[in-house]
Amino acid sequence: MQNYSFKDIMNLEINVTNKLLKYMYSKIDVLDFIENFDLDLSYIDDQRNNLAFNLWLSIDYTDKDGESFIEKFLKDDSSALTEMEKEILKEKSKSYISLFEILDFNKGHVILKDLLNNIEHTVLEPNIHKVIQVGDFLFTRIGKILDTTIFMGDINYVPSAVKDVFLEELLVDFNMVRKLNGDLSMMDYLKNYSLHIYKMYNDALLRVIDMNGDISSLLFDELDEFEFFLMNKYNGAAVKKHINNLTSFFEYTLEDKDLTLQDMDRVDFSSFFNEAIKEGFINSHEEFNSYLRTLKAYSHYLCLMDPHYRETYNRVLEISQNRFKYMYKIDTSNDPGIDKDLVSLINGYLNDEAIVSVLDFEKFILYIGDTNIKLTKTRKLLRRRDLIELNSILENSIVVDKRAPNQFDFPLINFFFHASLYLGIVEVEGTNLNLTKKGFNILRYSDEEKYSLLIQYLWSKVFIKDILSDSDTLIYDILRDKIVKNLADLKVGKEYSLNDTLAKLDGLLCPSMDYIVDLGLIRIQQDEDVVTVTNLGKKVFNYLQNGRRANKASEIIKLEDYRKASEFVEG
Repeated sequence: MQNYSFKDIMNLEINVTNKLLKYMYSKIDVLDFIENFDLDLSYIDDQRNNLAFNLWLSIDYTDKDGESFIEKFLKDDSSALTEMEKEILKEKSKSYISLFEILDFNKGHVILKDLLNNIEHTVLEPNIHKVIQVGDFLFTRIGKILDTTIFMGDINYVPSAVKDVFLEELLVDFNMVRKLNGDLSMMDYLKNYSLHIYKMYNDALLRVIDMNGDISSLLFDELDEFEFFLMNKYNGAAVKKHINNLTSFFEYTLEDKDLTLQDMDRVDFSSFFNEAIKEGFINSHEEFNSYLRTLKAYSHYLCLMDPHYRETYNRVLEISQNRFKYMYKIDTSNDPGIDKDLVSLINGYLNDEAIVSVLDFEKFILYIGDTNIKLTKTRKLLRRRDLIELNSILENSIVVDKRAPNQFDFPLINFFFHASLYLGIVEVEGTNLNLTKKGFNILRYSDEEKYSLLIQYLWSKVFIKDILSDSDTLIYDILRDKIVKNLADLKVGKEYSLNDTLAKLDGLLCPSMDYIVDLGLIRIQQDEDVVTVTNLGKKVFNYLQNGRRANKASEIIKLEDYRKASEFVEG
């Protein structure tokens, strides 16, 4: 079977769903349907729950003859569907809702445990790790499309307090229904009563808010309203940044005081910025300006909703007019030097391999921060015990068949170790390896920003000295442009002979090939002698090629170095 990307699968699923909904609404009047069945749908007055209703009606609902709309569509109008679309609809009909716990993330997938059926699932979703973590709970629908399990429709984050109430009510209801139908399985219950279960979830959420005034739950509503306001003014990336900033501001300033975002009029913004800079919450001029833009946008939004917030908006503007009074206090030595142009270029293009490398980099940083690391006395490298432990937690772990492995036997760990030193994320003090303030701050950076730092190190002269110690570093440095030019000339997705590609580069690619593969820039199949460049790789190679040319005017190459390099190329 052909392999499809996440984007391909989602597009197929959306297109088929649109056809199904079009067919369904040609057969019924929804308002008449709701009235005839006397359905209590007071909780579907927003877009998210309306989606839940459409999914229930199109997938789980069956008429008096026991047929679903999918079955009717396949029977009545199959000529409007391709064979693939028919197969997708058949798989979609088996999808179901449940309560899931996040167990792990692995190479663009999330590992879930269905708490109601005691089943584990591996779901393709490359980006969800950015907003949830292991141990979180989700109430959502999953199903298969072309043998790949995905989320379908809305994904509801379930706070722990809501989970307990919801689970108790659901199990009580299940047992009551089963009294009337002794053969009812949990899976059948979830399919047959999915709309009712959505109502129970909504009721549980409201009950918890009523019981303890859950500030975090109220935050979701405030953010949803602000996000809708922003969608008409900004692009998706800007909206996401504002929402992330506002969430961080809430957690840093308001949450412990049991305040909501609408209590913004009670915030002393001068104190906020001074303390945030002093405590390292804001570490760069860019971060300062980013938070300032968000607070201006949100206070302006509040002002439009209620003139009472006019004074709040004016106080934020006053901070803006005097921004340099605060910015000079920022210790810019903690800024790792993000290449903003590269970050912007690769935004949305990180593939599975790149994301996994970023996750492993994060795990490396967290391990250093959580562990008292002692380095070897002579070479100041990681000890065997830490190497083995680190290797065991990485997604890209490897098998090392040596009785006494050292750091060089774990290439990716060695890469992270030297990259972290180069970037100032860690520092060596005697035989101790310590995480710096910069290291703690970098964990708050986006995946694209962290990835750009790895590329920055990969293409530095320090990388050649640290990692490629067995290569002729002088020649490799001078001829890096040749590597980039040749790789940038490859067409995305086209298969090339690996041996021919290496030959054109005079073997120059070999020393760094594993790292280029791990970072998702190229893919190789050595047994089939195949190399392909990825979309991400094409963008990065083009950027490196143009960037190095633009920044090379002042670089002087000695005549003997040039001759040595020329002799190497010519054989």
